Amino acid sequence: MTVLPNSFERYTAALRILTSLLILKHGLRQKHLKNLSKIYTAESFFRSNFYEPLNIEKFTLSLLYAVAIIKFKQNKNFTFEVDGDKNFLISKGVFTVLLLNLCKYCEELYIGTKDDQIIINFKGKHNKSLSALKKLKGFYFYSVKTCIGKIVIPVKETDKKSVNFAGEWENIFDRFSPVNLFFENIL
Repeated sequence: MTVLPNSFERYTAALRILTSLLILKHGLRQKHLKNLSKIYTAESFFRSNFYEPLNIEKFTLSLLYAVAIIKFKQNKNFTFEVDGDKNFLISKGVFTVLLLNLCKYCEELYIGTKDDQIIINFKGKHNKSLSALKKLKGFYFYSVKTCIGKIVIPVKETDKKSVNFAGEWENIFDRFSPVNLFFENIL
């Protein structure tokens, strides 16, 4: 028996069990993936104060390759470029939520690092649900006329080794990876 002392953890565990039972009963559907993506987002926000070393270039490339393949499958354009092979202390879950929410609505994405900042330039529709950006203590600029935006996230560089993360093929072929949850990709 697992004891969860925090009420939030008990609540999300109950939601995961309920969603698992619904998947077993009715099969995997898009509404179940939506519910799981909401649970993933809530858990990431709950652990937003837990920072871990992350190689920005390798991590974002593994996510964005998977996103590009899924968008290609959906006949949508998506181009990206990543620059800056450094390790930063950042909340991995919240950064994942931010990237995947951006990728849903944008067509072009550039991610780079400068000093102690992660800079994301994007072109596409405006996504008003940038609550993940508040958790990362970042800020953004957006031009409605040109549909071009810029996000700046302050971070601390570290010498620690980056944490392990899933590769692009693992993100695609795992039914319950964050990429498949956010894009409601049923395999």
